Amino acid sequence: MKDVRSFVYKISVMDAFMLARQFDIARSTILTFWRVKMKSVKKTLWAISLCAGIALLAGCGTSGKAPAAIAADVKPSQKTTVVDDKGAAFGIPTPEWVVAYIQSGNLGVEKLPLYKDKYCFVVNSDDANKDYAVAWVQNASGPQQIAQKVSTTVASSASNALSGEKGGDVESNLRAATEQLSNASFNGATREADWWQIVKNTDTGKEECRAFALWVIGKKQLDEQVAANLQNIIDNNKAMSAAERSIYADLISQIRSGGGINS
Repeated sequence: MKDVRSFVYKISVMDAFMLARQFDIARSTILTFWRVKMKSVKKTLWAISLCAGIALLAGCGTSGKAPAAIAADVKPSQKTTVVDDKGAAFGIPTPEWVVAYIQSGNLGVEKLPLYKDKYCFVVNSDDANKDYAVAWVQNASGPQQIAQKVSTTVASSASNALSGEKGGDVESNLRAATEQLSNASFNGATREADWWQIVKNTDTGKEECRAFALWVIGKKQLDEQVAANLQNIIDNNKAMSAAERSIYADLISQIRSGGGINS
């Protein structure tokens, strides 16, 4: 009987140990997943807001959440200092487009003589891990960001114009148009340059990497593609009212005449 009790006791101890081990593994897995997920969420949010006022079709400038200024000729929004950057080892100064983006967003970049007649989109990422931040901007899809901003800008303009329209399928038509534009393929955008800087917060002592990638596309090239997509929306949505068709037609006219879209 004593041997039986001893055997049962050993089994119970082993079971308890295994349960504890499984709990530790589960907890570790959950924590790891959460850290990765939060990083992903952070980057997704940066991807959605990085061009918050995009300079689209000659009228919509970018004023997204720009990182704290870190170049010598940029007024900082936080107390930060540069401790390293991509050009430091070679004596290369911060590029003009980075300075312009920090100061004025995408619209500031477009005002540079080098980017005349082009739309500029800067994809950026902030992270404590330099490799992660740099890799993220290098792998981010510029055309996808352009499609998202075209969709947002058109939706805003159309929504304002349709504010007096009630009933029918106005809302569902607008959602369908927004979805079609966000999934559209806008060709011709190229990644021209990238840059990174390590900055230190002088109050907290914390350092992080701020990485940037510049995408550009010819204004006429993007204008025509957006206009063609809007025309396609009109032609293929039979549920649109005459008022809705008129509003989209006006947007197309503005784009093709170089007037742009005011969001």
